[in-house]
Amino acid sequence: MTSNRSGSSAGPRALRTVAPPAPHGTVLPTALRRTKEVVAAFEQVQESPQRVVRRPLGEFTLTAYAVSERSTGKRPSSPDFGITYSGTRAQVGRTVAVDPRVIPIGTPLYIEGIGIRLAEDIGGAVKGHHIDILVPSDDIALRFGVKRHVAVYALSPSPDS
Repeated sequence: MTSNRSGSSAGPRALRTVAPPAPHGTVLPTALRRTKEVVAAFEQVQESPQRVVRRPLGEFTLTAYAVSERSTGKRPSSPDFGITYSGTRAQVGRTVAVDPRVIPIGTPLYIEGIGIRLAEDIGGAVKGHHIDILVPSDDIALRFGVKRHVAVYALSPSPDS
């Protein structure tokens, strides 16, 4: 069992998903500065799910987090509060945290039982075949629990579309 920073029990998984803060003025790598293109690609896939190619990525463990100090370790007064590793504003129904060595940041995903999401964030506890789903609150994240052996697919527009 893991504990959050205040020392209270957080359940069978760490609730904390933290993107390492970039020093003020730091330029993120080129791939991470394409946020408008990444979000546009996600929206295109979401609008025409019948015109996408699904590439299986395997089975993943799912957990959940919220845009909160408890989940992210960032205070609401922090300039990067609610900002993902990719530079986008975290959005419920879109944002997930992934291990970028397994799923590149900016990849649209289809997660069985969840739907279409976008790999926009990373987290200290998100390693390997683990995805952290952004939900509206810490309570919902705790109730979400841990889901194992969930099929995940990378999405891309169909070549004939």
